Amino acid sequence: MKSKHLVLFVLSIVFCLFALGCSKEQPESAGKGEENASTQNTDRLVVISPHSNSIKREFEHHFAEYYLEKYGRNVEIEWRDVGGGSSLILRYLQNIYSRSDTAEIDVLFGGGEYPVQVLAKEGLLEKLYLSDDVLEQIPAKLSGMPLYDSDHYWCGYVVSGFGFIYNVQILERLKLHHPLRWEDLGGSEFYPQLILADPTQSGSVAAAYEMIVQSAGDWQKGWERLHAIISNCKMFKNSAGSAADSPMLGESVAAICIDFYGFLRVVSAPDIVNYISPEGQTGFTPDPVAILKNPAHPETAARFVDFLLSLKGQALWALPAGHKEGPVDKAMNRQPIRKDFYEVYRDDMPNWMQNPHTLGAELEVDGELRAKRYGTLARIVNAAAIENHALMLKAKKKLIDNNYPSALTEIFNRLPENIRTSENLLETCTKMEDTAAAAIIVDGWIEFFRKNYQKVIEG
Repeated sequence: MKSKHLVLFVLSIVFCLFALGCSKEQPESAGKGEENASTQNTDRLVVISPHSNSIKREFEHHFAEYYLEKYGRNVEIEWRDVGGGSSLILRYLQNIYSRSDTAEIDVLFGGGEYPVQVLAKEGLLEKLYLSDDVLEQIPAKLSGMPLYDSDHYWCGYVVSGFGFIYNVQILERLKLHHPLRWEDLGGSEFYPQLILADPTQSGSVAAAYEMIVQSAGDWQKGWERLHAIISNCKMFKNSAGSAADSPMLGESVAAICIDFYGFLRVVSAPDIVNYISPEGQTGFTPDPVAILKNPAHPETAARFVDFLLSLKGQALWALPAGHKEGPVDKAMNRQPIRKDFYEVYRDDMPNWMQNPHTLGAELEVDGELRAKRYGTLARIVNAAAIENHALMLKAKKKLIDNNYPSALTEIFNRLPENIRTSENLLETCTKMEDTAAAAIIVDGWIEFFRKNYQKVIEG
């Protein structure tokens, strides 16, 4: 009996010591629990995007509301900034993945379809789950352009057209006609009155330049139309937004831009500027979202894509600020991609906004051709107009002053042999997939255009 009581006594002491130990640690662990409660109930998402800070703030705010309501959890978005637009973002991601299996970034949000097409081809995207509802409301193509990848590696969430913004007051002061078509911007009266963006720095402007080329019907005529426009440019800027600001600020007569850049500026300065999408000369292209290879937060990334493609996410792009389902700060004036948006919100969207799925007057874009030569065209423009800017302007002035003599005009518009025909161009596009070869090819173009402009000046 004594031994039994002794065992019970020892056990009771051990229990008390254990309880005391726990009670001493209790306040500290409880404090940690309170401190980490919000963290434990918060999911993270890392997004890379060329969108403006105002757009990022709107989607951060509204996605957090949607997330809490639907999943009962908080979400925080980290916006990864690499200091540039879609072209720089593409190069950044390619560089990261050349050294690692993950970029530690979940989602690529915006920047046009070219970067996601390249990333998909290089195996750097995860497949999306596109619900039956999304596939029913987003057509496979619009004006010849795919709105989502056939293998579901990316999907558009808005569509964009292209055109130009111009300063009405400057036109009236100079007694110039209002431009209505792409070729109007290439006329002598607009020399050198334009400010444009470098297409190697701006994906949206590169897309617009492709529209200009395709609107002419074939490669040679398309290049001549584009060359006439870029040779009226007195300055090239590194961002499409800066170029689009120039007519509003009185720095230029006109600038080429994506449609929503134009709409935003017309809304803010309707007495100063106007925006035109040339009828029958521009098509619609998607601005896509994609999940990057090996994301750190795959479930949250998929939920972000779902939000963008839902009617709730679509409404943010088009509804006015202050609308119960619209943005908090200011309207974004972009055209949602879902067909049903235009029926559900037909009484709430801006008067200028039309349903792109029912217009039927847009350019039918050769999407396959565009995808093949998109990056190459941007580098041709850079070689001809930016690397040789001063010489190009002098050569154009010589043509204008002499009423465009045919021999000199032919030299001015002549292309290097390796891109002289459409077939040559496509062959060269393939060769330029090799970085070292591309650098040599572009150096050759710069020298070719330099010599031709000098011939025109001296002719």
